[in-house]
Amino acid sequence: MNTLKLDSQGIDVLFLQSRLGIVTDGSFGVKTDAAVREYQANHGLLVDGVVGNKTWSTFSTPSLTQEDYKNAADFLGCDIASIKAIKTVESNGKGFVNMVRPTILFEGHIFYKHVHNAWFYAMEYGDICYKKWDKKKYKGGNGEYDRLNKAWDIDKTAAMKSASMGLFQILGENYSLCGCKNVNEMWAQACLG
Repeated sequence: MNTLKLDSQGIDVLFLQSRLGIVTDGSFGVKTDAAVREYQANHGLLVDGVVGNKTWSTFSTPSLTQEDYKNAADFLGCDIASIKAIKTVESNGKGFVNMVRPTILFEGHIFYKHVHNAWFYAMEYGDICYKKWDKKKYKGGNGEYDRLNKAWDIDKTAAMKSASMGLFQILGENYSLCGCKNVNEMWAQACLG
């Protein structure tokens, strides 16, 4: 994970804010700094407001329980085995990368659909913005976060809408179908499991 501190920006800040239970905007300001310092004090860490390896390592990876699977199967009207099969196919059963980041695939063809002046970005950033789906563009693991962060610098909302995330690889643009009021809330929920 990246080291974060006051004035850091980006998706990792959003993950940190989610885990701290504070407003998620991807900007490490004074409120995030205060929350980090409180968290560090409560976990016996050096209280410096810097989120490095030691602070990141104190966050646990959430996981689904058998009851979670049963509730989902009941809600969807299917069997538990089907839900587990989808999880295996979509994320190989790995919902998180580096303990805090949800597993993602960045979809450049979806980014093309959401970003203003997509034609321009397609010429300049063909690895993250293109008209048609192209599996060859995937980098996997943390490489997908490199692509997401590049898109974030262009258009934060379009970038978050363009990544499928978590165990079931739900695309960010589907935030309202997941009961979220915006894509930030969906990412925050994904960070919590």
